[in-house]
Amino acid sequence: MKSGAIVSIVVVVVVVLVGVLYFTGALTPGPSAPLGGEPNFVSRTYSNSMSGLSFSYPSRYYLVEREVGNAERRHYQILLVDDTPQNRDLIAGKIPGTEGPIAVTVDIYQNNLDKMTTEEWVTGTNDSNYKLGSGATTSVNIGGLQGLSYTWDGLYQGQTVAVANSKNVYAFSATYNSLEDHTIKDLPLILTTVKIQ
Repeated sequence: MKSGAIVSIVVVVVVVLVGVLYFTGALTPGPSAPLGGEPNFVSRTYSNSMSGLSFSYPSRYYLVEREVGNAERRHYQILLVDDTPQNRDLIAGKIPGTEGPIAVTVDIYQNNLDKMTTEEWVTGTNDSNYKLGSGATTSVNIGGLQGLSYTWDGLYQGQTVAVANSKNVYAFSATYNSLEDHTIKDLPLILTTVKIQ
């Protein structure tokens, strides 16, 4: 056999072996695998069975979750900010009189009483920040639900993607100062990992 034929056979055997290992599950990415093809997007997973929500997010973020609603309506918030000592102190209330940092937020609003559609929630509530934008929306599919994406401009610029089901409205937002900020770049990658039960 010629050396070229031997090399070709070896290459085919290696490709078949890698394919078998991949499809049998023996070769799968570990928990620190890059997400969305981004080399710096080493991910962590968030899961909350009460809200039926799970998603992956970059490990550079510090995650804080809290109930911010009242006795009439639940409003649960998940905040992702750069994991720096200053941001941790700011969130802990140790730095008074300062605006919050740019962030990716997930707001979960109780919807089992009002049963609003996504469009009703976006256009009919102040929580959506929709009125701070141009009024343009884009239809999207997040976690198997049809939703709306839109931009707005308040203290920071923002993009929100909202979806509703009979239990909750889920609003995924990124605030940013520039389109180069990683919050606005990470939001679409996070959204590709969202699962809603």
